[in-house]
Amino acid sequence: MDLFIFDYICNIFNLLFFLKYFSNIYSKKIIYNYFLIILSINFIFSLVSSSHINIFWHYVLELLLIYSLFEKRFLKLIIVFLKYELLILLQYTLLFIFHSLILWDFKITISSNYYYEYKNVICYSLIYILYILYTNSQKLNNNRKYKYYFNTIIIISLFTLSYVTLYICKNIATDNFIITLLFTAIYILIAIMITMYDRFILILNENAQAKISLEKAMLEEDYAQNIDLKLKELLSIRHDIKNHLNTIDGMLKDNAPNNARNYIHKIQNDFADTYIIATPCNTISNILNYKYQICLNKNIKFEYEGNFTQIYIDDYKLITILGNLIDNAITATTKLDELSRSIRLSITQIKSYLDITITNTHKENIKTLGNDFLSTKENHLYELTSMFHGIGLKNVRAITKRLNGELDIHYTDDTFFVSVMIPNYFKE
Repeated sequence: MDLFIFDYICNIFNLLFFLKYFSNIYSKKIIYNYFLIILSINFIFSLVSSSHINIFWHYVLELLLIYSLFEKRFLKLIIVFLKYELLILLQYTLLFIFHSLILWDFKITISSNYYYEYKNVICYSLIYILYILYTNSQKLNNNRKYKYYFNTIIIISLFTLSYVTLYICKNIATDNFIITLLFTAIYILIAIMITMYDRFILILNENAQAKISLEKAMLEEDYAQNIDLKLKELLSIRHDIKNHLNTIDGMLKDNAPNNARNYIHKIQNDFADTYIIATPCNTISNILNYKYQICLNKNIKFEYEGNFTQIYIDDYKLITILGNLIDNAITATTKLDELSRSIRLSITQIKSYLDITITNTHKENIKTLGNDFLSTKENHLYELTSMFHGIGLKNVRAITKRLNGELDIHYTDDTFFVSVMIPNYFKE
């Protein structure tokens, strides 16, 4: 079989890597019709041109793609293109040398064109697959152990397959139609499967973002309704304020100061029920007012202190952190009697970091196992506390790590303290 088929498979993996790499760098979703068009052009040139001309057109097409999809400034275009080509060359060289050292096949690689082309395909496929696994690992925050096990199994399987393939080719080292056909089918199938995996992860992330957007919309709607209700309550109190003052004045004239004080306390409670948390960030205002209402319904004392002007953290991460921290605190405090239920939240900008600190009362006998929190309960010794801080803090820890922040947790017999420090500044 003509060697062009190997060049073409290399082009498939190279183009897949090209599109994925630049879509990540420029945060741009790619229409994969470009992929089919470029592959068709590459196929034609592979049939009718020499390898040197084919390489030339391959570079031209890459430059045109970068220009049309990503970068229209000429100097930046050249710099980006050269960086990309150097990256490909470095990765290819490392993988090529690694394979050659393991199999010690330098001699046959030089002497056999077919063997060399087999190894080319393997190297370019591994470049693409390893990049897909790496980028998707950054997106999957939960189930870290599962993620590492999955990636390890995939990598070991791919390297084993590549070594077996090269070992077979090493013993044949000539053009064998069956071997070439089987090899081509396997690696095209790998390209399809790993691309489908990448699309699946993309869909999962889009669904997660859609869920957060829906939750944010619900919080905003609830916040708007809550503000409308509180304004009506304030207007009602204002309308009756003269009557209230006259009533208090009458109590004082009748020498009944205790009754007057009790009446004033009742008015103060009515004003407290109309309290609205206002912050410079709508997302934070929405979620805090929603959680504050839950605390009121559960007779939990909720205190908030804020000192920040601008939030540059995206809503998904912000809602995940605040939602889990407050939900954990609410769950813990509801196990106490009503007089002991207390949550205090502070959100403060400290230089380029946002410090989110939450303190709540609790009565759990807390134990830890690694990063997991355990509690001693009747008939459930060392049970993972899915109803306490455990699972929520795993999500907070994952987001904090992804943002290159810091998570600090400590506790006493009656108080649980969590502090999250995450970067919060404008990034160009």
